[in-house]
Amino acid sequence: MYNSSFTGFLDKENSYIFGELCNNYHGDALTSTRDAWKYEISIMKRVLSQYKGHEGHIIFEYDIPRLGKRIDVVLLFEGIIFCLEFKVGKQNILESDVDQVLDYALDLKNFHKFSQDRIIAPVLIATKYCNSSDSIQMSVYDDMVLNPLVTGESGISNLITEVLRKFPNESPVNPNWIISPYAPTPTII
Repeated sequence: MYNSSFTGFLDKENSYIFGELCNNYHGDALTSTRDAWKYEISIMKRVLSQYKGHEGHIIFEYDIPRLGKRIDVVLLFEGIIFCLEFKVGKQNILESDVDQVLDYALDLKNFHKFSQDRIIAPVLIATKYCNSSDSIQMSVYDDMVLNPLVTGESGISNLITEVLRKFPNESPVNPNWIISPYAPTPTII
């Protein structure tokens, strides 16, 4: 895992961030995983450069407590939790990939104490995909989880901007979010 403020992330060399991911990874990272990390770091540097100086936090390879799942990138920004799942080199959106990013968002909502009262935006990024979601809406379950959004790498910034525009007055995410306790919601129990 790697985590940093937006400013700290933007100020660090890509090789330093990559090294931190490698050092903190549990197990052996395959070559394809390492290549994906390098690409994701580069993409996120471009995306977040427009938010330099803003309060925000980025986390790579976040382990969801006790569930054995890892989210590629989490952004804690303007009171919203963005779950980003990358499919590097892919140009198509697969239903199983959409289900994967939605599952991550629901895991945070239902098992991660400091996410339970937050808006969560699941975003699937097939890097070579040429379109982007144009409708941002809450799921029908009244759980503060947005319907999954899909985009290519060129549409990430715009989607983040649109989500922030739609939900402009969210209170800040708990600063201890990254060490949140595992706490199943009452409806799960």
